[in-house]
Amino acid sequence: TYDPTETNGDCFPEERAASNAITMLNHAEVPMCNEDLRGISVPLADLSYVQFCDSNLEGANLAGCILAGASLEGGSLKEANLAGVDVGLKMHIEAGGRVNCVTIC
Repeated sequence: TYDPTETNGDCFPEERAASNAITMLNHAEVPMCNEDLRGISVPLADLSYVQFCDSNLEGANLAGCILAGASLEGGSLKEANLAGVDVGLKMHIEAGGRVNCVTIC
């Protein structure tokens, strides 16, 4: 389990509020594809099965988030903080062609 105090101190109140808000939006199945979410800070949010396809998450703080089953196809996570992210243990890959590389660290 990710502990935010190990890397960057406790969440700021604004981050906690943003994390709660995006968690609620996700649980309400609000579509989040094609969004510009650069720099968003939502540590510890439950984003399981979120649809972030084609969304820009560059520089986002997703530390400790639950991303199990999430769709990030076509999105950008350049320089995003993914420390302690939970991607779940199940993986399903459909490929019409060839899969060159899958890395899970």
